[in-house]
Amino acid sequence: MKILLAILLVYFLVYFIYILFLFIFFERLKPYISNPSLTYKPLVSVLIAARNEEDNIGECLNSLASVNYPEDKLEVLIGNDRSEDNTRLIVLEFIKAHQNFKLLDITENVGLARGKANVLAQLARKANGEFLFITDADISVPENWISEMLGNYKKTSGTVSGVTMIKGDSLFTKLQSMEWMHAFGMVKAVSDQNIPVSAVGNNMMIPRKVYEETGGYENIPFSVTEDFELFKATLDLGYDYQQLMGPGVLAFSKPLDSLKRLLNQRRRWMQGAVKIPVVLSTLLLMQSLFFPVILFTLFVMPNLAILVWSVKLLLQYSFINRVYKKIDYKFPLWKYIFIYEFYTGFVSLLTLLYYLKPGKIEWKGRRF
Repeated sequence: MKILLAILLVYFLVYFIYILFLFIFFERLKPYISNPSLTYKPLVSVLIAARNEEDNIGECLNSLASVNYPEDKLEVLIGNDRSEDNTRLIVLEFIKAHQNFKLLDITENVGLARGKANVLAQLARKANGEFLFITDADISVPENWISEMLGNYKKTSGTVSGVTMIKGDSLFTKLQSMEWMHAFGMVKAVSDQNIPVSAVGNNMMIPRKVYEETGGYENIPFSVTEDFELFKATLDLGYDYQQLMGPGVLAFSKPLDSLKRLLNQRRRWMQGAVKIPVVLSTLLLMQSLFFPVILFTLFVMPNLAILVWSVKLLLQYSFINRVYKKIDYKFPLWKYIFIYEFYTGFVSLLTLLYYLKPGKIEWKGRRF
């Protein structure tokens, strides 16, 4: 029993030291410029890969048509990735009234690229912008998205990422939103301490010059986490990175509507997570194991478990609440924090099991 107690105490000690450093790092975030005044407004290209997005693409395009940036300095390229629904027809109808929006039908692969990476590779070849902005067909961007990404850009950076939130009314949606904000808070905290994690492929900017130096997606090793591979390629070239956090770079994503789709997404993300620095991946594994460890402790040492769990819930609530405040978004966190604890514990365990499941990854109706 003494050995077991010692192991549990060491685990909880390391866990809380990790949480403590996240708080410290989050209090030392790099400055963010809201509503920057751009003396130079370069031509920018927004790249969107779309496959079977008839339920989402209209809202995405409307948000891009409403951005606060000169129309003659903005081009939006949509790559139709062999959609089997009405995606292509919806885009064609939309671009009739928007001359700076263009549709490209993607029917072949180039180089090493596959899936979304293949679409982006071909869109980038057609793009004229000095900066490439990348987002997804189920994303709605804020009106100052382009100007605030550019206004916070530093010339030493390879990639610049914003924040993406899941938005919707259901309980499942709100729990996904909390999970994303929790993750973005952690990524922001460590990224600002020069610890590389990843770029966000649905809310990202990369200078065209840097993108071309990497060789483009067609020359980057294929991965279902194409954003991470591009991010890694820029680091290999000696560039740094920026993870921005503010209301001007806050995009909204449609929620996943089923547990199966959620697990498929998480399994895909795990392909990138295993490639981040060992210390970070170990800490993430330790975090995902907290739920089974605390349940076991509750069974063998209930008093210790109740104390540790109470402190963890308090710290977790405080951290996620700080993230929402940083992006100036009101969310009734207190209503869902207890349910969120069980949700994350359950999803983390299932994700680990799902990741170890043999077989290919399902993604947009394809297997990779």
